[in-house]
Amino acid sequence: MNRSFGILGSLDVRVDGEPIAIAGPRQQALLALLLLNRNRRVTAERILDGLWPDDLPASGRAALQMGVSRLRRSLAGRGATGDVLVTVAGGYLLRTGPGEVDADAFERLAAAGRSALAAGDPARAAEALGSALELWRGDALPELADAAFAAGEIARLADLRLSAQEDHVEARLALGGHADVTAELERLITTHPHRERLRRQLMLALYRSGRQADALAIYRSARRALVTDLGIEPGPELRQLEAAVLRQDAALEGPAPIAAARPLVPDERKLATALVAELVVTGEDPERIRLRVARFAAAAEQAVARAGGWIEHSTGAIVVAAFGVPVACDDHADRALRVALDLVAAEPVRIGIDTGEVLVSGSDTARLLIVGEAVQLALGLARRAAPGEAIVGQRCRAIVQHGFAWDGGRLLGVPAAARPRDRSREAAFIGRAPELARLSDAMARARAEHAPQLVTVVGEAGVGKSSLARRFAADAAPDVVVRTGRCLPYGQGITYWPLGEVIRAELGMDEDAPAVGVADRLGAHSAAAAILGLDVMQDQHPATARERVHSAWVGWVSAVAARQPLVVVVEDIHWAEDDLLDLVERTAAEATGPLVLLTTARPELRARRPSFGARARTAGNLRLQPLGDPEARQLVHELLGGAASPDVADLVLSRAEGNPFFVEETIAALIERGSLERTGHAWRLNALPAEMEVADTIHAALASRIDLLPAPAKQALRAAAVIGTTFSARAVASLAAGEPSSIDELVEREFVRPVDGLREDDPRYAFKHALTRDVAYNGLTKTQRSRLHLDYAAWLEAGRGGPDEDSPFLAHHYAEAANLADADVVWIDRAAEHERVRALAARWLERA
Repeated sequence: MNRSFGILGSLDVRVDGEPIAIAGPRQQALLALLLLNRNRRVTAERILDGLWPDDLPASGRAALQMGVSRLRRSLAGRGATGDVLVTVAGGYLLRTGPGEVDADAFERLAAAGRSALAAGDPARAAEALGSALELWRGDALPELADAAFAAGEIARLADLRLSAQEDHVEARLALGGHADVTAELERLITTHPHRERLRRQLMLALYRSGRQADALAIYRSARRALVTDLGIEPGPELRQLEAAVLRQDAALEGPAPIAAARPLVPDERKLATALVAELVVTGEDPERIRLRVARFAAAAEQAVARAGGWIEHSTGAIVVAAFGVPVACDDHADRALRVALDLVAAEPVRIGIDTGEVLVSGSDTARLLIVGEAVQLALGLARRAAPGEAIVGQRCRAIVQHGFAWDGGRLLGVPAAARPRDRSREAAFIGRAPELARLSDAMARARAEHAPQLVTVVGEAGVGKSSLARRFAADAAPDVVVRTGRCLPYGQGITYWPLGEVIRAELGMDEDAPAVGVADRLGAHSAAAAILGLDVMQDQHPATARERVHSAWVGWVSAVAARQPLVVVVEDIHWAEDDLLDLVERTAAEATGPLVLLTTARPELRARRPSFGARARTAGNLRLQPLGDPEARQLVHELLGGAASPDVADLVLSRAEGNPFFVEETIAALIERGSLERTGHAWRLNALPAEMEVADTIHAALASRIDLLPAPAKQALRAAAVIGTTFSARAVASLAAGEPSSIDELVEREFVRPVDGLREDDPRYAFKHALTRDVAYNGLTKTQRSRLHLDYAAWLEAGRGGPDEDSPFLAHHYAEAANLADADVVWIDRAAEHERVRALAARWLERA
């Protein structure tokens, strides 16, 4: 009998390859606790503390005994022997053998790989480390994100995984695989920007690929990150590598490169903002023009890269860039406009900007082809612009018009704040009384215990996290000091940005004021001035500098809270870098005084950092759900001045489904498109378009979440979108060739939910928001949609076994596959197959 336990991902138990269901979160937590202490006695008291950390029920011991009995039956339900989970003196013990727990196998293989690397055998090391990393199915035990008993082991395994990834890269570099590791290193550095070993490896890979200038740029980027974020210089190994690259040291040369094909970039439809910038060059010497063009192109590429954009092409004095590709972002228009202002301030340029749907494709990950109306519109606007002027299209202005200054379509400037504008609604605050009560309780506990309370408000984009934080701050005033900072999704020197905003607000400094004299004003906590980018660490080792900065921040916050109760709000903490997450947790664990740390996050935080909050003395999550129907209707009436008819509210709520931001943006889109019109004191509906488009702001918010999904889960989501608002796991697997874990990931990240009355052999799910389904579907090209509709219809037809109740569904999907309106694109050079699909569509339409 073969038995296996998986903790390198969601909890997984199998006997002879067959999965064993562990029903209920409490049962899963019990098994996980025993697995993390496998082959060791775990006392009943420790288990009770782990399963009921806050409030142990009176029947706790009886419940534990019953839970152990049920778990024992589950483990033995398919023939497992009865000695797996045994009762010992004062507790329980879970027995596992060699190789039965994936984490043990991972550690064994990783150690073997590390030893082989040290012994000078990179081939054996690469094989062992590759096998070790393949055992990971995601973050370890994401379902135990809030379990204090699992936090230490989850963090340890994450560190071991990162070390194994670094060792694996080291082995592949030694084998000549420098062209094959570059993209992986860039991804890892994005997540771990202060990991110097990763920077060294990327520099070496680039140098060996003949990219000396790029290797030196990585060193400069690393130094900027360390100096700006931590106030420290790179370590000696990184500095020595830079010197070796500069002198082209022969010792840096590696073996012959391993040929590696770049992966194709699948075609996708995106909502993006295009920017076209043309340098004005007239009446100058050709050599001087060449120098100006080169400087302009380099400056433009750097500005676009800093804002997370993509250079589509750069030819001579013209640069074409796109924002929101290849990965969507909900502030793509804001980013484009800020880059435009930077370019206009530096050179006489003509700039055109507009937003629209584009098609993104590419032959590899380094070159993308971006085509669409947005690019053409931006090009036309650039040609109309005068030197030193940026003209912005109407669709783009509709997204950002409240955050920038305009003269018609001409962009004049931006408020001094360096952060993107807060798009959370200001118009109305409805409901949320229970949530406000919980936050007030946390403030009361902080005062009573004179100790910090960490509360994380978790919810999807637009559900009202920022509004809740603002209302809580308003209700707490004036006897409580409230300081707010927001994490940024891109930019340089942003690691501690929100804490810098808190310091500036407390010291009465404007957001754009120089930080001169801050160290003196912080007194004994002067090291915290590094949070504002001041170089107060000099030449200290990075680890020492980081410790001093963190300690100084904790001390300073405690001193502020000692003077008056304090609330520190850190918004959008899902964007935070690891160092900031560490510091927030440390503050919650070590600070003193009446302090509430209120953080807001999207569900992605759980997937990325499942143990966040585990170190805090007192921490809790507040899950913010969409508004109920009465509250959502009240919001519609308030946004429309109390003049919304029932049919207006019905239409808006059918689209927004209780999300306050979606409510506001749906109303704005209906008004802008003429579907909602004011007559006297009331709003009435005009004729609606055949298909309601998703508002650009909502599309951007949802698309940015979808693009953060792992590729298999994203593929599964789009396959599900083709099927409909509800779908079965088996159907999605047939279209996306995916694993069940892809659906599990979609549930965990709150894209879909299980449907009541699940069939055990083929569970069904539904999209949490119909708008999510629309955005996922719209991301597919028309050819991809047609193929998936055809595949699903064929799968559905093959599974029929009786009457024609499926006829309407078959008719719909065959008709969508035939796609008569776009047949010239979808079915080009496939006329015979198109005729076959048309005939099937006609047959099932007739039967339906």
